[in-house]
Amino acid sequence: MEKVFLGMLISAADDEVLKTVHVVLDFIGYAHFETHCDEPVAELDWAWVAFHKLKGIFEDMEIWKHFNISKIHNIKHYVDSIHSWGTTDGFNSKPSECLHIDFTKLGYRASNKRDYTAQMVQWLTRQEAVHQLTSYLQWAMPHYAVQQDEASDADDDNDEENELEDEHEEEGAEEEVPTYQIVKMAPFSKTVISTLAHKYKAPDFLYHLQNFMNTQSIAP
Repeated sequence: MEKVFLGMLISAADDEVLKTVHVVLDFIGYAHFETHCDEPVAELDWAWVAFHKLKGIFEDMEIWKHFNISKIHNIKHYVDSIHSWGTTDGFNSKPSECLHIDFTKLGYRASNKRDYTAQMVQWLTRQEAVHQLTSYLQWAMPHYAVQQDEASDADDDNDEENELEDEHEEEGAEEEVPTYQIVKMAPFSKTVISTLAHKYKAPDFLYHLQNFMNTQSIAP
């Protein structure tokens, strides 16, 4: 879209507006270079300075009220960042988005939504322990890597299903995916089946429990 911005504004906007848009597009173009030397970095800095000299036209024409915007302030540091860390082509939100899913979304889903921060920390600690054990097993037993790949594929499928479920919930879909939830701390532990059948009026509990375990291939 940036490639057509300037062409769309020709004969439709003031010349000063065109100059401002021009230097902004120059800045964006130089910032996307995959390699840099002193010349393009100097041009990048010039485009930044020129933008600040020309941006007042938007305020004068009441197109925009002010430029006290954090993102505009942040690009002031692009030149120093390039000198310190190199080109900016690798700076995007993809890594942080992936980490947000791995470290936040999955941990939150594993909690019972109460005091979830502590549960998420505990979940991450256990995931790290599992990862370390898996790495050791892959080193000690080469064939374990194949089994782990299969498990990873299954996890990926589950993640895709969870994402689809979230999309359906956001869209207000009426179709519901069956899920099972159990409490982590049972309020009445060690309750015998006969008590469930008589005191809690669930005479068919044992039958349905056995049927559920059979359908889920759970060994008694």
